[in-house]
Amino acid sequence: MYRSILLLLTAFLAVFLVGCATPALSSPDDATSAPSAAETPANTPATDESPVATPDAGTGGELSTELASAATAWLAGQANVAAADLSVVEAERVEWTDGCFGLGGPAESCLAAMTPGWRIVFEAGGQQYEVRTDEAGTSFRLAPQAS
Repeated sequence: MYRSILLLLTAFLAVFLVGCATPALSSPDDATSAPSAAETPANTPATDESPVATPDAGTGGELSTELASAATAWLAGQANVAAADLSVVEAERVEWTDGCFGLGGPAESCLAAMTPGWRIVFEAGGQQYEVRTDEAGTSFRLAPQAS
């Protein structure tokens, strides 16, 4: 009697394990594909060959007063310049290639996703400053100045 119960349990366990096993690859079509954009590391270095941003002509609109004011206040603190001395020279809607607006450092992990935002160029005392931001103006970054 114990022998038949043991045999029955063994058979049940074998069927259970076979059902839970992952199937083996049977053809090249089943091979693992290359990782998607969501699976690749987000802190890939920027290269000169691919643009960091593309103009976003489809959404239209002008830079809002609120966003311009927020960017001005942020830049004044970063560049140690009086906000009253800063003037907007250029502003364009763009699609950044990552969540760091194309300005992530080598040790920084940036979301690898198209991020709508703004490229705003300010001027004060003959010096220009490029500020990059998201669409809502909740995050800002100062682009390195050309020498």
